[in-house]
Amino acid sequence: MKNKEKKNKVTSLQDIAKKLGVSVTLVSLVLNGKAKRSRISNQVAEKVMSLAKELNYRPNQLARGLRTGKTNTLAFVMADISNIFFARMARVVEDEAEKHGYKVMFGSSDESHVKQEKMLNIFLERKVEGFIISPTLGSMDFIKQLKQKNIPFVLIDRFFRKLETNYVVVDNYDASFRAVSHLTKFGYLKIGTLSVFPDLTQMNDRFMGYKDALKAAGLRFENKYVGQVDFNNFRESVFKNVRKLLMPPNNVRALFFPTCTMGIVGLECIREMHYRVPLDVAVTSFDDPTEFKLFETPVTATKQPVEEMGLIAVNIVIDELNNKNQGYQKIILPTKFIVRRSCGNMWFS
Repeated sequence: MKNKEKKNKVTSLQDIAKKLGVSVTLVSLVLNGKAKRSRISNQVAEKVMSLAKELNYRPNQLARGLRTGKTNTLAFVMADISNIFFARMARVVEDEAEKHGYKVMFGSSDESHVKQEKMLNIFLERKVEGFIISPTLGSMDFIKQLKQKNIPFVLIDRFFRKLETNYVVVDNYDASFRAVSHLTKFGYLKIGTLSVFPDLTQMNDRFMGYKDALKAAGLRFENKYVGQVDFNNFRESVFKNVRKLLMPPNNVRALFFPTCTMGIVGLECIREMHYRVPLDVAVTSFDDPTEFKLFETPVTATKQPVEEMGLIAVNIVIDELNNKNQGYQKIILPTKFIVRRSCGNMWFS
């Protein structure tokens, strides 16, 4: 037990100073690269550096930031950390930031602008220098405040059309248009979808792509073929809406899921109903998690460039911190449509 406690003990400046019989100020000056300027001999400086390495000393970035105003810390505030899309992106953001000498603090707003604002304020108090934010509905005013204070940030996955900011998104309209057009080309006439937070830019664009693909195929848009999902009661709501779409009187025979979380839960519901994909219902979904390749019938999906989005977002913030950006960076990336067997090639009415 004692060995474990010793292993987990965090080494402080006081520990190093005590072992060498010198002042804490001297140790601090050496470790902050100010030995020569402070006329500390090379011999003493080497002893301090050697012992710090031996004791695995790690500086307290927060405390240092409070003193110097620079913490080399970024924050990534996600909309929903349980979403595979954001979980994958978080890894890329962390790795890329580290290459530039920055650590990343993470938070999830759970699509609540109140929680997001509270989290951003906490990060600001901790002297976080730059932000990557997936903004929630109702958060535009707070994002405006960040902009007015000249705090470096980039919006990711979604943005505000009425607000000039840096952002990194995909072409959501084109992606959903292609996915739904794929279903219409196979002859499906009753194509359903789900919707959640329809006022978010990316969800609105995906919905418009769905509607316009129907129109391009000569099909009439029907409100009854759109299920409204309650984010706060997500799983049960997806199940309820999928059942409603597939069963009489709707009898939908193809489904477009606008997010991978809806797709995964929706496919579970389809399986529980003993419907077969694609014999009874065709399926295509946004995002391409590993689960889609492992289903008995692999799922046709729209793959987003998650890694590229994360890399670009980090570099936009770093450039902002280094005053390298000339104007706002508005990045819209293409997606990749991956055809698998979940849409079949049969003709349904």
